[in-house]
Amino acid sequence: MYTLKGYLHDKALFLLIGLVALLLIDGALTTSAFPVEAITFVSIVFLGAMVLTLAYDHQHRRRFYNELMRSSSQLPKGYLVADVLDIPDFTEGRLAYEALAKAGKDMADEVATYRLAANAHRDYVEAWVHEVKTPLAAATLIVENGIGGIDPSVRADLTAELERIDGYVEQALYFARSTDVSNDYLIKRVDLLDIVHAALRRNARLLIAAGFTPVIALQDTIVYADSKWMGFILGQVIANAVRYRQSGSRTPGACDDGGHSIEFSSHAVETGRDVREVVLQVHDDGVGIAAGDLPRVFDKGFTGDNGRVRAKSTGMGLFLCKTLCDAMGVGIAATSEPGAGTVISFTFPQSGYHTGVLEKGPFPHEEKHCQ
Repeated sequence: MYTLKGYLHDKALFLLIGLVALLLIDGALTTSAFPVEAITFVSIVFLGAMVLTLAYDHQHRRRFYNELMRSSSQLPKGYLVADVLDIPDFTEGRLAYEALAKAGKDMADEVATYRLAANAHRDYVEAWVHEVKTPLAAATLIVENGIGGIDPSVRADLTAELERIDGYVEQALYFARSTDVSNDYLIKRVDLLDIVHAALRRNARLLIAAGFTPVIALQDTIVYADSKWMGFILGQVIANAVRYRQSGSRTPGACDDGGHSIEFSSHAVETGRDVREVVLQVHDDGVGIAAGDLPRVFDKGFTGDNGRVRAKSTGMGLFLCKTLCDAMGVGIAATSEPGAGTVISFTFPQSGYHTGVLEKGPFPHEEKHCQ
């Protein structure tokens, strides 16, 4: 803040010269035999003029510089500060204002240049994803139908690898879109049960191959979110559960033959004034996350000990989940203990009253039994 103490410090030389000048004037008047009353009057007028001048100048500067500091600290884009300031009525302030306005314009031009480049890159990635989806779909059909004499013993493995490629392609698409969600953003009232079922159906082959038994125990299911984004997010969480599974069964309800389980549960949280939030928790029985890695699991490119040792991880899955959740206004958090699995929690905005649902089974309309 622009303080009086700082202002007087800046004006110290001016004050010193003024006082010296006043002493010289008083000395000259005294040697000229002027009356004491006249000398006193001149001294009072001189000091009064100095005080009023400094007070007026300080007031103008204080108003401008304090407004400058306040605006620059509150604006999300500080380089636009000149756009919200009034043009000051003193020379130094006008010069500072003009310099800020020019710097802001130059920065805005630079941001626009990078935004155009980012938009061009995103458009290219979206076009690439659109094009690569076609040969991927064709290759999947060829493998599934056994065209070209593909050995049935390797057909399932090839299909699984093609699905992995498709997942990485989709991840690239969402990463490209994560920088600008304005064209792919629809928050509405959705049912978590439908989203969970859709995510399980989409990842059914992956879960069955890895020996997973999903458990769905949703108490509150109506929330406000983008259903397509939540489907992608849950797909990333499911893929992580499969990637970081451990041998043997650690969660009650999992198959006794050493299979694994992934549980989807939800509950409402009263936040006061009849406002409720719904928390969806996805609990796997995997290897868990080290305590030192846990605070960074949502960082871009962070893989941690598990990603480096147990799997070829890109460190982008949970980063994308966090980015998309932030855009939707959905909270996301992770809790874990090594060897005890991981819980990914999603906190959704206020929902209305709804009936609880309790359902268990591997996949909707699909049965899987432990032998």
